[in-house]
Amino acid sequence: NSFGLGDFKAPKVLGDIVESIAGAIFLDKVLDTTKVWEVFQPLLQPMVTPETLPMHPVRELQERCQQQAEGLEYKASRTGNMATVEVYVDGVQIGFAQNPQKKMAQKLAARNALVILKEKEAEETKADGVSNGDGAAGKKNGNQTFTRQT
Repeated sequence: NSFGLGDFKAPKVLGDIVESIAGAIFLDKVLDTTKVWEVFQPLLQPMVTPETLPMHPVRELQERCQQQAEGLEYKASRTGNMATVEVYVDGVQIGFAQNPQKKMAQKLAARNALVILKEKEAEETKADGVSNGDGAAGKKNGNQTFTRQT
């Protein structure tokens, strides 16, 4: 999978331990599954679930740009064993990353672009709060380049 956990498997003994504990609680509480859940829910809450799993940066940036009706473009190049990926939103470079693996460079560049966009949105929101009413606070910047390198 995209997060690098696709080949990860918990040891079978761990599953056996959890199953044994759940079975013991179930039998101790006279076959009451709600009691088992009361014990296990607080233990399982800090775990990653589909709802709490962060979205892949490339997907998050794609969806954000679609919602905002902004053009998104990736430009990739390779020099020796280093891949370079630049991210452009509406023709303005906002993300950049280098990595030996192109997919990782794209992921890092998308993450950097998201950080820049979120910082810019926070600044615009703050500026809208102190705007003098001329409507200039929420406009897009012209040909500025916003980059963050990792």
